[in-house]
Amino acid sequence: YVYVKDDTGIFKNLPSFNNKSLLHHYYNMGNNTWKKYCKNYIESDDLLKLSKKFLYVIRCILNWSIIYEGITPLSNFHELIGQNIKYHILSYSSSKNISLLENLYTSYSQEKGIPKTLQDEFFFLFENLEKWILKSLEYMKNNTEKYMQASNKGYEKYDEVLHQVLGV
Repeated sequence: YVYVKDDTGIFKNLPSFNNKSLLHHYYNMGNNTWKKYCKNYIESDDLLKLSKKFLYVIRCILNWSIIYEGITPLSNFHELIGQNIKYHILSYSSSKNISLLENLYTSYSQEKGIPKTLQDEFFFLFENLEKWILKSLEYMKNNTEKYMQASNKGYEKYDEVLHQVLGV
C-alpha cells in the first residue's frame, strides 16, 4: 500500500478498495505479460530480459495467491515466497526454482548478459517454471472469473479522483 498525505481531502470520499479487484488485476497483469513476453521463451535471445519478465509473472501469481487467502499483497519478493510457502500455496521445488531464477537474475543484471555456459541452466528453469506458471494462470483464470461479475459500484469515483490529480 502507498500512503499519501491528503491535505486537500481529495481522497476522503473514496469507497474502500476491494481485494477482488486486485485478484482481477494480478491475473490480467500476469497472463498478459506471459502471453506477450514469455510464452515463446525458447526463441528469446535476451535471457536477462526474459528472466525479468518470468519473475514479474511469478510475482503476479504469488500476490494473487495470498490475496485469495485474504492476505495483503507484498512487494518484497522473498517475503512473498515465504508467505506462499507458509500457506502451502507454493511447493518447495517450485519455490527453489523461483529463488534460483531470482538469484541468477540478480547476479547477472549488473552485467551485459548471461554467459553462454549458463544459458542451458536458465532454459531448464524456464521449462520447469513454465508448467507451474501455466497451471497457476489457469487456476487464477477460473477463480478470478467468479469475481468478474462483482459490483464495481463506486469505483468510478477512483477515476474521477485520478483525473483530478492528473489534471485531465
